[in-house]
Amino acid sequence: MSAEISDNQDEPFADNRAALWLIVFLFWTLIGAIASVQEYVAIETRGSEVSILRIVISNLPIYFWAVGTPLIFYLGRRFPFNDPEKKLVFIVLHLVLGLVFAAVYLGLVAFVAEAFRDEPMTAADLWGYFRYRFGRAFHVSVLTYWAVLGFGFAADSYASLKRKELESAKTELELEKRLVQANLDSLKMQLNPHFLFNTLNTVSAIMSDDLKGARRVIARLSEILRINLDSSNRQTVPLRKEMELLGLYLDIEKERFGDRLEIDIDVSEEILDCEVPHFILQPLVENALKHGLSATESGGRIGISGTREGDIVTLQVRDNGRGLDGEPEYGVGLTNTRERLRKLYGEKSYLRVSGIEGGGTLAELSVPCPVGNERSE
Repeated sequence: MSAEISDNQDEPFADNRAALWLIVFLFWTLIGAIASVQEYVAIETRGSEVSILRIVISNLPIYFWAVGTPLIFYLGRRFPFNDPEKKLVFIVLHLVLGLVFAAVYLGLVAFVAEAFRDEPMTAADLWGYFRYRFGRAFHVSVLTYWAVLGFGFAADSYASLKRKELESAKTELELEKRLVQANLDSLKMQLNPHFLFNTLNTVSAIMSDDLKGARRVIARLSEILRINLDSSNRQTVPLRKEMELLGLYLDIEKERFGDRLEIDIDVSEEILDCEVPHFILQPLVENALKHGLSATESGGRIGISGTREGDIVTLQVRDNGRGLDGEPEYGVGLTNTRERLRKLYGEKSYLRVSGIEGGGTLAELSVPCPVGNERSE
């Protein structure tokens, strides 16, 4: 038990005292009922006249312990045994309190018993019956105090243990969330310099031949960086905003490829408000351009599509380039994309890269978007 009652969380049933009182009342009512039945059987066995009402009344003092139980719980918390500085003092104090509680209870028992006799009660009668009860039940009453005190101590210890376990679980969950967030932020930070490096290469490649085009690329790049900055504290954005970002990136690549690049976008309107990882499509398109179209003189076509099936949104990026030679290679962009999906959604999402029969490559990813959970901005 804690030495002070400074925090309601240290008390069992702190959030529902009515439940505590009800349990205490029912428990001591059960004890009183058992005692009454026992007394009834004993009197009937002796062949004496039995008065059920008198037996019930004679056991009413049991509710002294019902009223005293919360008080004993409080005394246990106020004067705990585990206080290293006052342990011995508190033990002696509880010994005395046990004697006091037992004496008061037995006095109440004697008073009730004598008050409902047929003959008038005298002080001598009361004292005599008290001495009789004292000799037979005083030790039981003292043990009752200590039993209640021990139960309160055990309940407080259990509540303290559960609270520490809950706090520990919360701490572990918070640390896990921070670790995942740090990993995701790290993956995003790896993608942005990678993208920036490739874009600056584009600027360098066209600057000598098309200065206006280079300026347009820089303007688009500035807009992309602004959007990235606005969304820097978010891992997901509506697909609508992701498509806006992708459009700026494609404008940059059009400056690089010119008429050699055709773009076909077919994204269902119903999924534009679904949340997707920020900057998730750019690595897929970049991979299609780099490995699918860059090596071909005639250029080619990039197709971007998005559909929904139930609670799953599927996004595809396909090209009609040279296709795959064996297993797909996962560079920085695709590897980070796959890791981000895994950390954000676990087994609810995937990223697959496969060859297309007749030529070309298909990159496909899925993210969960429960119907009705779309986020609009």
